[in-house]
Amino acid sequence: MQSTLRFHRPALQSGWLLLEFSLALVLATGYAVVRAQSDFDAAVDLQVRARAQGLETVHAAAVAYAERYFDQIVGMPAPGTLQITGSAIHVAKRASPAGDMLYQVADGNHPDVSDLVALRLLPANFSGAAIGGGRYRIALEVTPPGCRQDCSIEGAVYVDQPFRVNGKIQHPRTGRAVQLLGADGAASRPENPAVLSGYGGRFTLPNPAGDVAGILAERFGYYRSSQPLPAGASATAE
Repeated sequence: MQSTLRFHRPALQSGWLLLEFSLALVLATGYAVVRAQSDFDAAVDLQVRARAQGLETVHAAAVAYAERYFDQIVGMPAPGTLQITGSAIHVAKRASPAGDMLYQVADGNHPDVSDLVALRLLPANFSGAAIGGGRYRIALEVTPPGCRQDCSIEGAVYVDQPFRVNGKIQHPRTGRAVQLLGADGAASRPENPAVLSGYGGRFTLPNPAGDVAGILAERFGYYRSSQPLPAGASATAE
């Protein structure tokens, strides 16, 4: 009699293998979601940093504007057109009757980014559009009102729209931008949107964008003891 050897394979535990595969798939999917969210958050954080850096650039230009054209700003009607003449002007709009190059800022208390570009206070390629939405704006005033000497020029640069992600205002990230700006950084909060609250609650300012929450801003001020100007006179920037 011929005997036959039979080899018996252990039965595959298909149920357990399917469960393990499903668990691995869930873990891989979860990791991919976490990684995607992490990458997304990192990209948004870069936008917040760029937004704050752009505001700092405009802030430095606004301070230079107040310093360079202090006498003209103090001497102009409020509100009024700021007329600047002299060798400090590199981009001329037209010539004054005296032959000097003349540049006009339509609203001297609210110079536009294009004005600061024309005055060579911002780079020529600076568009004024803020990353994350809105545009950079400048608002300033002479204090005390109507003063002719020993005056201050105070104001703020700000983004005129809140920072949004998928249509939702990002208040915590705006707070992070305020931290990046430091002592002069501010933002309008949902509970009191008409007011800019400074970093750490150190100061408050009226919100130049109105009753809008999530506005990012940075204050500035420039003081100089100025000689009084005759009524109607316009100083020359040399």
